[in-house]
Order: sequence, then structure tokens, then C-alpha cells
Amino acid sequence: MPFLAQVFGVLQKRQVCKASEIQVSSKDYCTHEAAIRSLKPQDLLDAAEEERLKMPISNPAVQAL
Repeated sequence: MPFLAQVFGVLQKRQVCKASEIQVSSKDYCTHEAAIRSLKPQDLLDAAEEERLKMPISNPAVQAL
């Protein structure tokens, strides 16, 4: 029985990860590659706060995503 629970847990985690991946077109990625690669976790947190406050996102790399 523990094996089935582990299998279920792995499948559930895979579904969550697949659903939460960021999707960006290859054209947009190529255009903004350097900026996207330079993103830091704080940039995303700042963008989330701006979104929460209904302000426009100020970081162009986050906008590209």
C-alpha cells in the first residue's frame, strides 16, 4: 500500500508542475532572452505585488512572460 501512495504522490506533483509552467512563444523568448535569463525571484514577487495592487507590471522581462 505505501508504494501506491508514493506513485499517487509523484503523479500528483507532476500534474501540478505541468500546470504551473510558464508558457512563452519561442519568438518572444528569443527577443527577450537576455532579460528573461536575468530575472530574479524578487522580480516575480515585485510583479505579483504590482498585480495585486492593480498596477501595471514595471519589469519588461516579466511583461514578456
